[in-house]
Amino acid sequence: MSLRLARKHENKAPDFGRPRRGPLDHTFEATLLSSGEVEFQGQRYASPSDAGGAAKATIAGKKMATNGWDFWQLDGYDGSLRELTHARSQFVAQQDAGKAKTNA
Repeated sequence: MSLRLARKHENKAPDFGRPRRGPLDHTFEATLLSSGEVEFQGQRYASPSDAGGAAKATIAGKKMATNGWDFWQLDGYDGSLRELTHARSQFVAQQDAGKAKTNA
């Protein structure tokens, strides 16, 4: 099983806070594998953060520290994008609820 991850990167214009159009706008796509690894541009990374840093490096020219749980997004059931951290939180809550039921 795998999930498609995406991130729309828009640089903000400093004066007006509007997205700058042109070559600085990027959409990154990666795959979250069942092993927990993230595949980005044909390479597997141990974590979403490592893959996010590699994605940013394609723009900045150097690897940057990145919180991959906030950087990557996935499609929600309603068609909206959700940060990966929200999906992880929901999964953990469901796991905790299941454990509480079995312990009751």
